[in-house]
Amino acid sequence: EPQEGEAGVAPIADWLRQRFPGPVLSASVQPTESVAWLDRAAVVAFAGTGAPQRFFGLLRKCGANVVHAVSFPDHHPFSEADARHLLGLASEASATLVTTEKDWVRMDASGEPVGRLRSMSRVVPIAMSLGARDGERLKALLEVAVRPKSGEAA
Repeated sequence: EPQEGEAGVAPIADWLRQRFPGPVLSASVQPTESVAWLDRAAVVAFAGTGAPQRFFGLLRKCGANVVHAVSFPDHHPFSEADARHLLGLASEASATLVTTEKDWVRMDASGEPVGRLRSMSRVVPIAMSLGARDGERLKALLEVAVRPKSGEAA
């Protein structure tokens, strides 16, 4: 059965399982620490990850009012123009800047205005989480993968 927040993922995983010969596991993004501060908070969210919409959806699920969601390409180097734009959006909306750990560490803390963007941004640490059923599937796949082959030394 789908875990909470996986309703849209389950049909996709089932479709893939019917068409892909390898293992298909579905996971969701979860915060790794308390995010109670997000409840009803106005935020300007920004992310330069492979799937920024997943991060923005998580913020909404945590109760945040995502005033602006700004996507960048994966591994995006934040420029002065990016920083000015994001700082301006947050100022205009009286909102908190929120990003991922991955994006936060890529910002140059020494220069302006990128350093100011970094210091004014709150981080929501995230991790991928497998549902119980897929967690067991992954464990079984790993056990098979690391099991010595017959004739090999253990």
